[in-house]
Amino acid sequence: MALGVTYPSNRIRPSAGVVTAIDSAAIEAIEIDLFLEALYQVRGADFRGYDRAGLAYRLHGAMRECGVASISGLQDRILRSRPAAEALIRTLSLRSAGLFDDCAGVPSLRAALVPYLRSCPLPKIWIAESTSAEDCLRW
Repeated sequence: MALGVTYPSNRIRPSAGVVTAIDSAAIEAIEIDLFLEALYQVRGADFRGYDRAGLAYRLHGAMRECGVASISGLQDRILRSRPAAEALIRTLSLRSAGLFDDCAGVPSLRAALVPYLRSCPLPKIWIAESTSAEDCLRW
């Protein structure tokens, strides 16, 4: 009996009422999708647009730390425990670099550096404390 449900080619497909075997990577991708949606709907933290490889790495670390065997186990914790959810949100969040933590100092830094950098034909800046290229471009 068709229910009008379509299944993406890389996801679980029912076959005569039985779920076919799929690899663990596909199951984990589904778990991550469900986890991120639950985190957004219940706790308001939206990580759905983040890089999945980076999130998966952080989620595996959180799984080891919490002693759970799957991302579904983490989902259970964030749905039922606000402190556990807040700790996990901090784990998943990108850390800010110390140089940019002082918002009041950024305009004076910009005022001092920008005129000099505009005079250089090809300015190159190395910011040792940055966690990613986005941190450098953000300010």
